[in-house]
Amino acid sequence: MKILLTSVLNPWESGHGGGQVLTHDLAAALARRGHEITVGYSTRDPSVIPAGLPYATDNVRHTERVYLTPLKRALRVAKRGVGRWDIVHAQGLEGAFLSLALKRACPLVTTSHHPDPPELRVAPARWRPLARMRWVWLHIAALLERRALIHADHVVCTSRHSEILLRSRGYLRSDARVTVVHSGVSVAGVEATAQRAHVLLCVARLDGHKGIDVLLQAIARLGPETGLLEIYGEGLEEARLKNLARSLGIEHRVSFRGRVARGDVLARIAQAEVLVLPSRAENFPGVVLEAMALGTAIVATNVGGIPEAVTSEREALLVEPNDPQALADAIGRLARSRDLRQELAANAFARAREFTWERSATKLEGLYQGLLHRPSTAASNDPCGPASRDSER
Repeated sequence: MKILLTSVLNPWESGHGGGQVLTHDLAAALARRGHEITVGYSTRDPSVIPAGLPYATDNVRHTERVYLTPLKRALRVAKRGVGRWDIVHAQGLEGAFLSLALKRACPLVTTSHHPDPPELRVAPARWRPLARMRWVWLHIAALLERRALIHADHVVCTSRHSEILLRSRGYLRSDARVTVVHSGVSVAGVEATAQRAHVLLCVARLDGHKGIDVLLQAIARLGPETGLLEIYGEGLEEARLKNLARSLGIEHRVSFRGRVARGDVLARIAQAEVLVLPSRAENFPGVVLEAMALGTAIVATNVGGIPEAVTSEREALLVEPNDPQALADAIGRLARSRDLRQELAANAFARAREFTWERSATKLEGLYQGLLHRPSTAASNDPCGPASRDSER
């Protein structure tokens, strides 16, 4: 099949998240299965796209005005000719206007990677015009994502939790066809190391929903025997988090490493004793799968799709979000017990074999083939009615 995947931003530029990395890994997996894959990224600097990718790219210039990227993508698809692809699979809001460009020439699939999509069932239908305009402006990204999902012939969610949120918060038609396909994991040839560095690792964007402030408060409750905390990532909260570390008196126990190449981060995960993910909200975070595949013990929050990947006390220690003491207790348990770290890591390593990109690509391949033999069903109405509880598995 000839398949177009689309993504806002790309895995090689500042500001990207897990969704862009997952799009790259999915494209590579589909290409290995013999499909002709094109990925439509948006880029600030086209030269960052590496040569030698196993798929073609068709990029548009990225703009921080979020509403322009979907328009650019739709215009690019229309210009290229709607008959050149068998399937188009949008990875988020950039698919908002693709149905108009495709004109039903091929099926449109849409995935949302959003960890915590805002509620859209409270749209101000009877508010004053200025209040309504303000609400729309504040929710423009979410409304574009909803449009992309509404007009899809099929919706793919990367976790069951994501489907529940999208249905309950007004992003899906009541009759939307939804399939959950968990992401796979790729560790790019990196192998676990027997001798582990005495460090705690956190790999996350420095945004509010990642809960790094809670992690810093937890570290302040622990002694230095737990090891150095290394934080890999960038984001709008960086300055505030560094100030918080100083105010807690732990700046000498925390190292902010910034944005680091993916291969280097994977190598560090493979060396660390513990990976910590203190998020307030998640979809199906790839870094948890990476730690599992690299045999690294995990402490994470019991949010989003994380419990779909690991079970607490078996493959990881899970705590409730926004609870620094519970997080500190879990980290302390792992710091004190090598046996517990090894037991959890071994169980997680075995469980990681269930999350392969080959399996994910095979499931999507079957979905795509089914769509090619099924009439288009996407409707143009807004999904503000009751959400159906049925979904395809």
